[in-house]
Amino acid sequence: MQNNSSIRRSYRSFSIAGFALFALIVTALGFAFLPNIAEAVPDMYVANYNNNTISRANLDGTGGVSLGNLGGTLNGPTGIALDLSNGYMYVANYDDNTISRANLDGTGGVSLGNLGGTLNGPQGIALDVSSGYMYVANGTGDTISRANLDGTGGVSLGNLGGTLNGPTGIALDVSSGYMYVANGTGDTISRANLDGTGGVSLGNLGGTLNEPYGIALDLRQTGLAVPTLSEWGMIALSLLMAGSAVLIMRRRKLVTT
Repeated sequence: MQNNSSIRRSYRSFSIAGFALFALIVTALGFAFLPNIAEAVPDMYVANYNNNTISRANLDGTGGVSLGNLGGTLNGPTGIALDLSNGYMYVANYDDNTISRANLDGTGGVSLGNLGGTLNGPQGIALDVSSGYMYVANGTGDTISRANLDGTGGVSLGNLGGTLNGPTGIALDVSSGYMYVANGTGDTISRANLDGTGGVSLGNLGGTLNEPYGIALDLRQTGLAVPTLSEWGMIALSLLMAGSAVLIMRRRKLVTT
């Protein structure tokens, strides 16, 4: 049978090793799963058509600043979309048929051009970052343009089965494979597959539309929620902590018998 001194040494060694392992696991999970708090400051971005600038402010309207002309690339900016994962904003310029891209602080502005000559009065813009595409609603040309996020590979997806009439706003449901477009002239909403096929008119939404411009989608799912990546991390951490507690209690019982 072990004496009291050896029992204490065994328990102390196990406790130190267990704590070190626990600290390492927590650190790893923190880097892998938990959000970066320093970057999690919510902002709004606004395209100013008349003075060719971008405004940024807190979501409560405070802290408003002008991010300027994005390196002189803006010309009648209308639509704006954000790629938060890569730190970029994309802006549709109605007056010169171009797309501007810049860092989220307004620096590094560049023009991505006319997307292969497909733009004609661009207004709304939406991003499918996972597939590397941007989609632009051409209010004058009654078409949708698609291009890579660097502006290359521009193609016209056409009139979505003849349903477009002065398209202004555009929004994507990437998970279901649909785009939705607000028709400012036709007072209707168009829906089509992300490749432009299968276009249908969803009509006037019960007679409520009157020169619609913006469109946004609430894609939250009802029913059982699927945990996010950070939530999975916290679940794994909780299980590891519970397992560690059980092992410590079992080890304590073993070294004291």
